[in-house]
This record gives sequence, structure tokens and C-alpha cells, in this order.
Amino acid sequence: MKDFKYTSFRLYSLTYLVVIILSIFKEGSLSDKVLKIPLEYHFLIFILLTILSVHTIVINRKEIIAQLYFMPFIKYRRKTWREIKHYANVKEMYIQWGTYNTNKSPTKTIWFIDYNDKVCFRVKKSSILKFNSSDFLHNVDRFEDKLLEEIEFDQPYFMSYGLTKVNYPVKKEGSEKQEKVQLKP
Repeated sequence: MKDFKYTSFRLYSLTYLVVIILSIFKEGSLSDKVLKIPLEYHFLIFILLTILSVHTIVINRKEIIAQLYFMPFIKYRRKTWREIKHYANVKEMYIQWGTYNTNKSPTKTIWFIDYNDKVCFRVKKSSILKFNSSDFLHNVDRFEDKLLEEIEFDQPYFMSYGLTKVNYPVKKEGSEKQEKVQLKP
């Protein structure tokens, strides 16, 4: 059985490294507190965050698995294709952090939705390093049904983590083709 592997990276370790470097060059109360911690602890925390930052998504004919890249025996999310009803390309619209206007930044993701209509597996397209979107979706299409071309959700915090049910778009009467639908949770 062939496994298709895709590597993703989250910025935990780089963020920590930038904070440490900035605290070394900048004087102030935060830098004094950070510099009091021994260098060995900073190195240990950086290595731990690096291990937790790099992930692998494995697709095979039985299941989809998310695991740590450096410790592949730790599989933190695993769903079989029988548990998944379908998948959908989703554009999540979030208000930009620190802004008080209505500017929203889109996050393109793929949601795998189970039979309870909850998101059971979520993949950010932007976090994939070795990611060829068409290749990934081609391999997923072998095993799973596709919902729609693209759905757009407004602030789906709870929905994207599977805490609430997915609000499917309502098809308007008289329109045979439905492309992008704006929903509010």
C-alpha cells in the first residue's frame, strides 16, 4: 500500500527564536527576565518547539493521519475514510488581529467533515511545505467525495475545530450554479 506524505510547518520555534534574539538586543524588563534564564533552557525549549512545529500528513487507502515529523510514532490525529463523509475547500475569513475595521484576512483550508457534520480533520493550505495542491487533492479524491468548489465562512472559530456543526450553504431558488457563499456561524 502506497502512502502519500505531505510535510507542514508551524511557526512556533521561529517565533520563540525571534523573541529571544530581540530580547538580547533590546533593553527592558522583558529582556532582563528572558536573559536570567540559562542558555541551556532556551536551547531545550527551542529544540522542543522545533519538534512540535514540523508535521506530516499521510494519506493512504485506509486513512488520513497527522503525525510529528521527527517522531512519527506520535500520531495526534487519525481518521479512516469510513468516518469521513466528504471534504470541502473552505476559505475562512477572520478579522485581522489588532485592527478595528472590517478588513478580513482569508485562510484557505481543506475541511474533512464526518457524518455528524462536524470538522474532524483540517488542513491549512498555507502551512504545507511540500505541497502541491492539485497532487494533494488528487490523492484525496481517490478516497473521498468532494462537497462543493469553495465555501466561504465568516469567523468559523468553533466550527473549524469541530466543536459545532458545519452550516452548509443554502442553495438559492432559481440558481443552478452556486460558486461562493458567504455564511455566518
